[in-house]
Amino acid sequence: MNWQRKNFSVLVIPDDGSRTLKFKLSYHMLLGIGLGSAVALCMVLLGLFFLWRATYWKHTAQMLEQDNERLYADVTRVDELAQVVTRLKVEEQTLRSILASHTGLSPTPVETQYLEGDYPVATLLVQNKPRGGLDMHWVPAIWPVSPSVGWVARAFEAGDTSISVLSPTGIFKKRHSGIDIAASEGTPVQATADGQVTFADFDPELGYMVVIDHGGIYTTRYGHNRTLLVKEGEYVRQGQYIALVGTSTQSREPHLHYEIIEGGRACNPLDFLPRK
Repeated sequence: MNWQRKNFSVLVIPDDGSRTLKFKLSYHMLLGIGLGSAVALCMVLLGLFFLWRATYWKHTAQMLEQDNERLYADVTRVDELAQVVTRLKVEEQTLRSILASHTGLSPTPVETQYLEGDYPVATLLVQNKPRGGLDMHWVPAIWPVSPSVGWVARAFEAGDTSISVLSPTGIFKKRHSGIDIAASEGTPVQATADGQVTFADFDPELGYMVVIDHGGIYTTRYGHNRTLLVKEGEYVRQGQYIALVGTSTQSREPHLHYEIIEGGRACNPLDFLPRK
C-alpha cells in the first residue's frame, strides 16, 4: 500500500446533532504534525532538565559559598588565637625575666649561662666544639614557620653570595641567598636555634628583619616581617617567637625570607630543615 498517496479524514461529530465537520489530512501533513509534536516534547523535556540542573548548581554554589564563609571565619579565629598565643609567649618571657632576680625561676636557658665578660658559656662551647658534636639547640634545624601553615614559594639559588663585614645587614649578592616561605600575614615566626639577636630593625632590602647569631658558627636572617617581637641584644631560644610574617615593597604576597649564614657564606636552608 502506498501511504504517500493516502489521505486521512478526520470527522468531528458534535453531541448536539449539529453539522459534522470533516477534515482531510495528507500523509506528509500528518507526519509533519507528529514530528513537530515530538520535537516540541523533546524541547520541553530538555528545558525541564536544564532548569533542574540550574537549580541544582545554584543550590550547590550557595552551599559552597556558605562553606567558604565558615572556613574564612575559622581561619580568622585561628589567626587571632595565634596572635593571642604569641602575645602570651612574649608576656611570659617578660615576666620570667622580671621574676628571675627575685625567685629561682630561670628567664631562659641561654641568659643564665655567663662567664666573666660579655660571652655566654654556650657561645664558647659552640666555638670550641666540632660541628658534628654541636648541641642541636645551637644549630638552625627547625622550620621558622610551621610547615602546616606555610610552604616554600621560592627556593635557594646558589651563586656568588657574600656577607658584608661593614654592616650586619649589608649583603652583596647576585642570586637568591635564602628561601621564601609563603604564609598568612601575622603568622608567628620562630627562632630556628638558640642565639643572640644582633639586629632587629628595618632593612632597606628585607624590610623589618631579625638577625640572630648562633654561637659564632651560624647566623640566621628573617626578613619581610610585619612586627618584630625581640630587640637587639636579646637572647632567644630555639622555637621562641621572634616576629610575625608580613609583606615587603618587592612582593605584596605575605612571606618570610629566611637565610642561614655559615662562615660568611649563604647556605641552602633546606639542607638544615627536617622534611615536612
